[in-house]
Amino acid sequence: MEEKERQSIMTGFAYSPEEYGLAELSGIKISELYSDVRLQVETSRRVNEIIAEALDMPLAPPALVVGHVKSAEYMGCKVFQPEDDEPFVKSPVLSDIGEVAAFQCLDPCDNPVARNYLQTCKEFYDLTGEKQSIQFIGPFTTAAFMRGQTDFLTDWVLSPELAQALMVLVTQAIADWKKYHDAEMGIDGEGAAELIDDSITLVSPSDFEQRVLPSLKHWFEMFPADERHFHCCGDISSHLQALSKLGMTHYMLMGEMIHADEAKTVLGDIEISQLLDFRILRDGKGDDIRRHIQDLLAHAPRDSNYCLAVEGARGLSLETVCLVKDIVMESNSDLEM
Repeated sequence: MEEKERQSIMTGFAYSPEEYGLAELSGIKISELYSDVRLQVETSRRVNEIIAEALDMPLAPPALVVGHVKSAEYMGCKVFQPEDDEPFVKSPVLSDIGEVAAFQCLDPCDNPVARNYLQTCKEFYDLTGEKQSIQFIGPFTTAAFMRGQTDFLTDWVLSPELAQALMVLVTQAIADWKKYHDAEMGIDGEGAAELIDDSITLVSPSDFEQRVLPSLKHWFEMFPADERHFHCCGDISSHLQALSKLGMTHYMLMGEMIHADEAKTVLGDIEISQLLDFRILRDGKGDDIRRHIQDLLAHAPRDSNYCLAVEGARGLSLETVCLVKDIVMESNSDLEM
């Protein structure tokens, strides 16, 4: 087999410790990661060294940990930080969807969340030399946080125009925040624009395409970049056709319930990193893990740009992660023969 052809069908492997992995491998509480940037950087570096040695992988740089509800917090939601878990939205900011007509988000320079985040990013830059921008949790998910998910899904049906207006408001408000933040940080354009919208599978494919997709496309248009990264954990099988219109170059951490060859048939030759089911990795035996990985590999695209990814979820040992990597590498070795 020619070298070029052999490399084109290799399956990549990636491991991300996330908050749970960082805390467990370093012996600290997750809440400490969010409250002390210096500790977070020191912890990330120490854990990355442990991971690099255990998995025989290149040393990863430290990453800024901010949680998945920062956009909702910026929009006024109350957030609670448990000792040993990610922060979550404690209470919505809108008690009635009718309040959207009068709702105004504070200007970024006056918004305490924006100012605090900016200070955090400046400290992170001083410690690492890395400039961080805004990681936007998409307009549908953020709007659902602002109303409460059940109430927002009710609004979606009973007050569709107001629900739509809330998503438009969110998209523009977060865009204004990103523009302010990037200007203050000296970020002049990025190589990749990113969106995370984990709740889109709660609406029908037609509703997603007609009512959500325009806001996602508008975000990418406001922040043009060579790469467009998108993430949703859920079963996006029915949403693939609509998502193909997003013009993404990368589907980051695609859910394990989707077969990558099916996704690529619709989405085209994009880069895909696919999650393994962490419950199988955490609770299953070696044979269960091997079967799960082999099933995904059996449906792996045999052209290019495919990676299996392990989340550092709670209770997942590095020994298990090593086993996953070995199985993936064994599969690659078989292909070379």
